[in-house]
Amino acid sequence: MKRPRPRLSLRNRLLLTVLLPVALLLALVAGLSVVRGDRMTASAIAERGLAIVSFLAPAAEYGVISGNAGILGDLLQALRAQKDVVAATLYDRDGNVIAQDGSPRLLDAARVRLARGPEHLARGGGRTAFAAPVRSLPLVVDELAASAASPAPVPVGWVYVEIDTSAQEAERRVVLLATIAAALAALAAVYALLPVALKLVAALLLWRWRARLARPIPIDPAAPAALRELRS
Repeated sequence: MKRPRPRLSLRNRLLLTVLLPVALLLALVAGLSVVRGDRMTASAIAERGLAIVSFLAPAAEYGVISGNAGILGDLLQALRAQKDVVAATLYDRDGNVIAQDGSPRLLDAARVRLARGPEHLARGGGRTAFAAPVRSLPLVVDELAASAASPAPVPVGWVYVEIDTSAQEAERRVVLLATIAAALAALAAVYALLPVALKLVAALLLWRWRARLARPIPIDPAAPAALRELRS
């Protein structure tokens, strides 16, 4: 014979009915908050890195073409004055390193040489890598002739930069833990207050039920005398 399945008590049913939607709602809100925060952080990091390489590439044009070590060294030194820049590398048109400052961790020279514009290359280990081509713009003598047929400038080198994102990642972890803690605290508060709320609802229902029972039953004057005597 099959054993009867144990049934949940009314209290447990009410707890499950209330807590399950609340838990799902809190999980949804926490997940959306974390995803939105991650996207905003990643977007801010990308904007910062792309702005750096977009500025560095044209600034390094003369030094890359001439190979002047003094100019390139001063440029990298000025770049490293930015507190979040931890490594920078400059390449010539053949992909040879002509200047470097710091120790890059995410460097992939083949991917750097494939960059056709300011690009976000990699992210990991508390760092984010960016690269951009150094292009030599031709000197325009005749604007009409140049506008009629102007070949695309060929890269004469590349710039590669790594920025430190460990602070943003640590902040993201703190926000994630705080969001989870807040969701669990809210769920615990609902669980703790739910019995009190159930007692109040039960007391209200009992009061209404007693009030209905205490209300006199109206008797039609045309009812039999026996029924009127019972009413009185």
